Amino acid sequence: MSQSDGTELPRYGEDVIDTLLLRRQEIQRTLFVENNLAQLLKLLPLPENSVDQESLSKEASGRCL
Repeated sequence: MSQSDGTELPRYGEDVIDTLLLRRQEIQRTLFVENNLAQLLKLLPLPENSVDQESLSKEASGRCL
């Protein structure tokens, strides 16, 4: 854990950074899926006696979280 040259991070610092980067990727993946699901729902034909697409989108995004 030496910082003789001032460029090395302590191991726990590297672990924190790795964890944050993984969490960021997870969030980006979730947002990507939610956005694409919303776009796909917009393409679905709706029967006359069904709920509106906005309700479907909200329901689907609620299930993804």
